[in-house]
Amino acid sequence: TISSSFGKLLEDNSLRRLMTRLDPAIPSWQYGFRQNTSTLHPALGVMEAMRRHRGSAFWCIAVFLDLQKAYDKVWHPRLLSKLRPAGRVLYNILSSYLDNRTFRVQFEEHLSLPRPITSGVPQGGILSPFLFSLFLSDLPSSPGVHRWGYADDVTLTATNCHALLAYRWRWMRSNNGLLPTIWR
Repeated sequence: TISSSFGKLLEDNSLRRLMTRLDPAIPSWQYGFRQNTSTLHPALGVMEAMRRHRGSAFWCIAVFLDLQKAYDKVWHPRLLSKLRPAGRVLYNILSSYLDNRTFRVQFEEHLSLPRPITSGVPQGGILSPFLFSLFLSDLPSSPGVHRWGYADDVTLTATNCHALLAYRWRWMRSNNGLLPTIWR
């Protein structure tokens, strides 16, 4: 994303306000883009889940998922509904930030007409990681399945395949548009 200096300042200021108001909405299993966390946190969580079941009668199954083109598939209406608690002014700024974007394609000397961008958060935007985490905040939970996330990488651990299959159907019914590569 190519933004003006003013746009970057506005994003930075908006991010601070969002984090103050909406950080509690980010689920505890999502470690990406949060203060005092790193990729080590979910890795240690998965290792601990496996260690707990070593030597027991139960296997620990781990499924590592990659969400394809995750930032591009963030559905604006759903994300905006999650931004309402931030307050009217911030909501209006972010609504404009998301909805008033266009793109053009240039091929050799030909330039297309502007087209609206109807989904996604800007790649490289200061706000984008937080907005993506907020978008994922209502992924379903399922008994017996533990989630570990860092940005668009999600690991599921469970002690039986049935729990993972049930989780798969709950995820697909949540209709968030983000299907892991493995489930396609």
